[in-house]
Amino acid sequence: MLVEFDESAELSLLDFIRLENYLSEELGIKVDLVEKSTLKPRIGKHIMEEVVNI
Repeated sequence: MLVEFDESAELSLLDFIRLENYLSEELGIKVDLVEKSTLKPRIGKHIMEEVVNI
């Protein structure tokens, strides 16, 4: 799941993992969170072509 956080959000690594675990439990499937800002340009282009906003 590709996520984007507000610049003012202070999210620790532990918070990020908790969010990932919470979403996995709620959705009943394994969720991998990836921050949009961490995408490498080469692969990011392909990922952004397939993004579905929810």
